Amino acid sequence: NTKSEDYIIQMYSFNQRRNLRMKAYIITGSAGLLGSRLSHLLLQKGHIVVGIDNNSREKFFGKRGSVESNLEKLKNYENYYHITSSILDEDLLYKVSSVLDSLKFDTLHFVHSAAQPAHDYPTRGFKERLEDFRINGEGTLRMLELYRELKANGIFVHISTDKVYGYHSIDIPLVETHSRFTPKDPHFKGFTEETPLDKSSKSFFGTSKLVGDLYAQEYFYQHDLPIVIFRSNCITGYSPTGVPLHGFLSYLVRALFIEGEYTINGYKGKQVRVSIDADIYSKIIDHVIDNFKGFDIYNIACLPKYSHSILEAIGYLLKKPADENLLNSEIEFKGKKIKVNYREQPRHYDYKFNIYDLTKLTTHYPVTKEFLEENTLDYMFNNIFSSYGLNYEEIRR
Repeated sequence: NTKSEDYIIQMYSFNQRRNLRMKAYIITGSAGLLGSRLSHLLLQKGHIVVGIDNNSREKFFGKRGSVESNLEKLKNYENYYHITSSILDEDLLYKVSSVLDSLKFDTLHFVHSAAQPAHDYPTRGFKERLEDFRINGEGTLRMLELYRELKANGIFVHISTDKVYGYHSIDIPLVETHSRFTPKDPHFKGFTEETPLDKSSKSFFGTSKLVGDLYAQEYFYQHDLPIVIFRSNCITGYSPTGVPLHGFLSYLVRALFIEGEYTINGYKGKQVRVSIDADIYSKIIDHVIDNFKGFDIYNIACLPKYSHSILEAIGYLLKKPADENLLNSEIEFKGKKIKVNYREQPRHYDYKFNIYDLTKLTTHYPVTKEFLEENTLDYMFNNIFSSYGLNYEEIRR
């Protein structure tokens, strides 16, 4: 992000790349964090992107969760075509076909990243629970059918979640240190894709996402579709849309350096995250599509060595020891007072610890290990600070 989006758009002029073999991508949730960053990557390579997004994130998270600013940047590309629609729209096939009929391309890929992403939303009542199920379950089914009806000849990528594992993904003995929870077994490498899906509470959100995950698997078994499923944890990166209930690192930066106050919920801030930057995630998706080795399911997160607790992330940014002294503290930082509050009650279905074994992904696609090595806290924070118009290098001095 050292160069402006406008300059990048000029560098990768669509008109200068018409002689390349053209690929087209349908991306649902194209204005969301992952969808928008993947769209930028593909558009800069000269590919066609047909984006589907209706800014439902604003409904789930309020004005601050709106993705309109992401969408406006995408509309600057000549090779981006937007469809404002829900993935539940009965007329979506007609809308997408109308756009594709006017385009020339050799291969059509499909990335389904749209979702109801709020873990807390379905807990409000049955109406919200049903909406969550329709978007994450029925919506995925509809997108799989849309892929078939369009006779797409590329890869279908389904963005799932680690919440499908439920409490199985944290069901190990833990030790509490000064800054984090960590496995009692020092040789534990993380949870694999073989982690059981049954007999474990997942939250309503995790359950609806599991329905979509299973439908994607079944469409491979029933229809032999070229499908790959990614199960991710916290996605972060260049998008100024962090809110208290979604986008941990993004909201942490907003709260600390713009609002001046952040509240930790539960576990003394020692719960461990394995955030992945949306730009790194996008590079991995792009690489897997280009080098597709067949149907499979992959955990995707930062490497275990880059995992971080909430205390560790705050301590790193504010240059303070990552320990319980940060709780309910007021810190003087570069001439500003920053408050770190603490509330005993954890967030709904927040986990003390979950780290994933990424051996399967990095063995099947070795280049992805190189991408994941880039996914440091500094890399992620630099992108987040840039999205808010802040200078990360100044903060780190």
